[in-house]
Amino acid sequence: MEITLDKITSTEALIKINLKETDYQPKVVEKIKDYSRKANLKGFRPGKVPISVIQKMYGKAIVAEEINELLSKNLNNYIRENDLPILSDPVPNASKTEGIDWENQKDFEFEYSIAMAGEFELKPEKISVNRYSIKITDKLVDQTLENLRKQHGEMTNPELSAEGDVIFGDITHKESGTTNTHAVDLEKVEKKERKKFVGLKKDDQVIFEMKKAVKDTHEASHLMGIPEADYKKLKGDFELLVKNVNRQIPAEINQELFDKVYGKDQVTNEADFKVRIKDSISENYKSETEMFLDRSIQKALLDKTKMELPEDFLKNKLYDNAKEDEKLTNEDVDNYFKDYLND
Repeated sequence: MEITLDKITSTEALIKINLKETDYQPKVVEKIKDYSRKANLKGFRPGKVPISVIQKMYGKAIVAEEINELLSKNLNNYIRENDLPILSDPVPNASKTEGIDWENQKDFEFEYSIAMAGEFELKPEKISVNRYSIKITDKLVDQTLENLRKQHGEMTNPELSAEGDVIFGDITHKESGTTNTHAVDLEKVEKKERKKFVGLKKDDQVIFEMKKAVKDTHEASHLMGIPEADYKKLKGDFELLVKNVNRQIPAEINQELFDKVYGKDQVTNEADFKVRIKDSISENYKSETEMFLDRSIQKALLDKTKMELPEDFLKNKLYDNAKEDEKLTNEDVDNYFKDYLND
C-alpha cells in the first residue's frame, strides 16, 4: 500500500491511496473461508459449501467490504500519524470509484480531498477584554419566586377561562381545514387579542386571526404542529374549539414550598428563601458571563491574528449538508458562514 499527500494550496490537499492485491487479498481469502464454514445453503451440508461457490456468490461484496475497511483504517492512521490539521472529514473522489470492476480489477487507486488549517502566528501581544457581572435585582428575584410558586402549585380546571389560564383544544385553519390539538397559553397571546379567549368554557368556539394573536411564527407553527415554512403559507381565520381550561394556582410561600425547592429544612423563612433564590440566579448567570468572556477573548485573538482557511471547500461541504437537511438552505449557509469560520 502506498499513501501520498499532494498539496494543492496551503489549506487544501489530496490524499492518494494505492492498493495492491497483496494488501487486501489475505483478508479476503480468510473471510471467504469463514463464510464457507458458516454458510447454510440448500444442496450442501452445513460447513461444507465449496469455497468456489462462496467466491462466486459473495466474492465481489467481500472484496469491496475489505477494501473499505482497509481504506478507513489507514486513512485515519495517516492523518493522525502525520498530525494533519484537518478541518472536516475527508471527501472521497467519486470519479476514482465509479468505474471500478470489483470482480476482475486487482489494483486500486483512491483519492480524498482534505481541508486544513493554515499556519498562523499568534503574536505575543497583550489583549484587553471586559469581564462583566450581571446584577441580580429584587424584581428578578420576585419574578423567579412567582415562577417557583406556579411550578409547584396546584392545577385546577375552572369552568370559565381567565387571564393567565391555558386553554386546551382543537385549533383549525378555516380555509385549509388543517387541525391540531394543542394547549394555548394566554400569556403568549398578544394583549390586545386576549379578551377573545377570556370567559370561554368547554365546547365554546372562538374565531381569531393567528397572525394577530400569536406574532411569534415559531410559536404559532408549534401550535399548529406543522413546519414554520408551511404555517407562513396559511392565510385568514383560525378557530379554537375548547376542550378544557387549565389554571395553575400558585403554591403558598411556606415551609412546604421551601422544602420542595431546596430540600427539607434547608430554608425556614421567606427572607432566607429569597437569598437562596438570588444565589441560584447568580450561579446560573455566572456560566453565562464566563461564556461571554470566552467569546470576547476569542474575538480579540481573531482580530489580531491573520489566519488562512479553505473557505470555498468548507462552504461547498456545508452546501452538500444543506441538501440533506430539509430545514437548511444555501442562503442559511451564507448567512452564518462567517460565524462558522470564526468558530
